[in-house]
Amino acid sequence: MDEKDILLLEELQKDCRQSLKKLARKLSMSITTVYDRMKKLEKEGVIKGYKAILDPDKTGNEAIAFILVRMEYFHGPDYEPLSQREIAKKISQIPGVMEVHIIAGEWDILIKARGKTIKDIGNFVIDRLRMIRGVGRTLTCDAWVTAKESPDVYLRKPV
Repeated sequence: MDEKDILLLEELQKDCRQSLKKLARKLSMSITTVYDRMKKLEKEGVIKGYKAILDPDKTGNEAIAFILVRMEYFHGPDYEPLSQREIAKKISQIPGVMEVHIIAGEWDILIKARGKTIKDIGNFVIDRLRMIRGVGRTLTCDAWVTAKESPDVYLRKPV
């Protein structure tokens, strides 16, 4: 990616509904060049798609929690080893799960989940998450205030 790709991506992250004409004018490129660059970035998988970003509070999904999971690597009578990737994939398929990360340290997996209420998140942990083979101890941290939440990917070196 060159500087022009980065500028294009930054503009698309601000507003992906901008017309090609508007993007071309802002970036001092031709419409064809902007279109070709977008198609190239889509083909390379840099641009994964275009979505509406919803306000969770206005859609009734106000409760947010971060859940740490400690795995039980050997589980059941066979003591068959379990894969973090397998468990993370199972967790990621549950509705309300926003993010799943395999992490280093004392815990193995970090989950970001949303629900209408904290009770919904509690039910998710009790009835869904802890029922997954290999999920051991969990620690749930409810978020009271979100100071920043962004789907944007930072494209430049930190200041």
